[in-house]
Amino acid sequence: YTPHISLFLKEPTLSLTPAIFLNDPFEAQLTKKYKDEVVTAYSKIFSEEKRERMALRLRNDLDNNGDYSGIVSLTTKKGGLMMMSHYADNHRGGFLEFTISDDIGEGINNRINLFIKNDHIHYHCGPVTYADKDNRGFSYSNNNIDDIYLACFEKGYEWSVEEEIRYVADFRKADYFILPVNNLLNYYV
Repeated sequence: YTPHISLFLKEPTLSLTPAIFLNDPFEAQLTKKYKDEVVTAYSKIFSEEKRERMALRLRNDLDNNGDYSGIVSLTTKKGGLMMMSHYADNHRGGFLEFTISDDIGEGINNRINLFIKNDHIHYHCGPVTYADKDNRGFSYSNNNIDDIYLACFEKGYEWSVEEEIRYVADFRKADYFILPVNNLLNYYV
């Protein structure tokens, strides 16, 4: 019926999806307001002769923020029909159910047993926040350059039924990760 589950059981790896292939067209995108504020704030630290060039470079980096982000989408919800239809290739795929020994708290710095805990500087993991179009970007709107990772954890409110947990890593480090099979509880096809 589906070769993906059989393949996974033989080689338990999950690929990272490039941020540009996510289903919400605004996902992993910094808002224009945020980019303008960051460029204005950080441009002030450069000398007059370097300011314009560095502002342009920073703007370009912010515009391309999601280019190197790879994402694995997980859910706390057990096999819903909508999820199966959308994420499991119109019912041709399947679901894998894992047990997680760690609590997943708020924020994006959760360390859970599905991923290598000692590799914490290379990934972020946490629940997705959902916002309506007027509030997008508020989770990372304080001009802190480190908060740009939060853009990968924000989706439109319409997607809140997914109850999504995300693993986000840099494609320059790896494009897949190996999961411990002993955490696999069940699979559904």
